[in-house]
Amino acid sequence: MGGEAVSERVEAKPIVIAGLYHDLVSRRSLVTLAWDGVNDKRLTLNVPFGCTLADLPKEAERALREFASDIATASVKGAA
Repeated sequence: MGGEAVSERVEAKPIVIAGLYHDLVSRRSLVTLAWDGVNDKRLTLNVPFGCTLADLPKEAERALREFASDIATASVKGAA
């Protein structure tokens, strides 16, 4: 076993749509996602301006997947 990494499959918590905000001045829309059962874990992402409630689940998932792709190779810098 020496040096081998053990990976455990962690069951993903469902993510629910908690809110939709349309900023008319800036002409942008934001969706807030929340992890089901975890009150302090939220994420707000851009969706197409004027996104309808009917299109929201599809657009929210697209935005979430794009965000996940962006952060997959991101690194964190300390404050300068």
